[in-house]
Amino acid sequence: MHINNRQEFEAACTRLETLWSARPGDPDFEERAALVTAIMDYEKDTYMPLPTPEEAARFRKEQEAMRPTRTKLFLDTEFTGLHQNTTLISLALVADTGEEFYAEFTDYDAHQVDPWIQDNVLTNLILAYHPVGSDVSNPEGHHHVKGPTAFVAESLVEWLRRFDQAEIWVDVGAYDWTLFCQLFGGAQKLPKNIFYIPYDLATVLRVVGIDPDVNRDAFASVNGWHDTLPQHNALHDARVQRECWRVVANAAIASIKKGEKLRLEL
Repeated sequence: MHINNRQEFEAACTRLETLWSARPGDPDFEERAALVTAIMDYEKDTYMPLPTPEEAARFRKEQEAMRPTRTKLFLDTEFTGLHQNTTLISLALVADTGEEFYAEFTDYDAHQVDPWIQDNVLTNLILAYHPVGSDVSNPEGHHHVKGPTAFVAESLVEWLRRFDQAEIWVDVGAYDWTLFCQLFGGAQKLPKNIFYIPYDLATVLRVVGIDPDVNRDAFASVNGWHDTLPQHNALHDARVQRECWRVVANAAIASIKKGEKLRLEL
C-alpha cells in the first residue's frame, strides 16, 4: 500500500480510525498494519524541514509579539536555615528592566541563626542604620524596606504593581520561591500580575552545557560586570542572577545570528 497525496492520506487516516481496535487474528488486522506503515511512510516523505536559524528567530519574535511581555524579576532570599520552619532574613528582586526591591526582616527567628549565617549573612546586611519601618525609594524604582514580615509584604505588593506582567526567576527555587509565596499567604494568593510558574537559572545553565554549580559571580563577570555588594547579600545575589541570565541570553542571540549551536565556556 502506498499513499500518493494528501487526499489519500486523509482517507487512510479515516479508515485507520475504524480499524484501530483490530487485534492479531482479526480479519482487518493486516489492513490496519498496512495502513499504519503507509501513513508513517507518507509523513516521513512529506515531513517539513527544520527551520533555518533566521526563520526560527522570526517565528519566535512573531509569537512574542502576540502575547503580553512579562518582566523578568530575579529573586534571592537569605533565611535562617535549610529546614521547614526557616524564617526570612532578607529578600531582593531585581528586574531585567533595572528596578530593584530589597528588604531586611526584623522578625526572623534569632534562635535559628548558626555561626555560618551570622558570619556570612547577618554581617552583610546593608540597612543596619535604617530604623524599623523605613521604606525608601527613588525615581529609578529602587526600593529599600526594613521591618516585620507584614510590613515588608505590604511594601512588596505596592512595588510589584508597577509591572503589567512579571515572572519570577530564582537560582534554585526550592526555598526562595516557597518563602516568596508565603509572604502573600501561599501560591494561590500571588498578585495577579505575577506568573504562577517560577523559572530557575540552574536548569538554564545545565541546558546550555554549564555546570549548575558554577561560581555565579565568576560567570556573571565574563563580560566585565562587577558589583560592590558582598556575596550572600540578597540584593547582590539577585543582581548576579540577572547578569548570569544576560550572559546566556546574549550568547544565544549571537549563536542564532551565526547559525551555530549555543556553546558556553568559562
